Amino acid sequence: APISPPLSPSTEEEKKPHYSAVREDKKIEVDTLVFHDQDKSYDIRQILITYSSGCSELLIHGPDLGGVIERRSNISRLFSDYTMGVEKKKEQIMSYHNFRTGQEAICLTFAGVKRFVRETKKVDHKPSYKKWLNEYLLPTMQKVIDSFV
Repeated sequence: APISPPLSPSTEEEKKPHYSAVREDKKIEVDTLVFHDQDKSYDIRQILITYSSGCSELLIHGPDLGGVIERRSNISRLFSDYTMGVEKKKEQIMSYHNFRTGQEAICLTFAGVKRFVRETKKVDHKPSYKKWLNEYLLPTMQKVIDSFV
């Protein structure tokens, strides 16, 4: 079952696939959320990791999140000051073109996403994105995190 429903898709093409895989001691589920800008849509992967111990964590794919406001070549610089393990993690994330092994990517925790919204100046220059982050993404993440307990 998907982690959360995507933003109500208006067409069949906007429904994004859900990926799930079991690796070593964890199950990884990837859902795609969609941010609609004026003339472009951005896919932002939401990753739920459930460990064999029963613990879970929710992450957001950093390059997807940062890619809305920054060139892909600057993503690692964008998150370079974030604290590893607290605000960001590196994970093997599946995608439609690399489902089996996935690709290592910077993923942001809830704390990392909050910092991204609060401190990234370019987010302020894109009010529709800031509104989506504050009114949709953060509450969606909080709802999933609250369901862990």
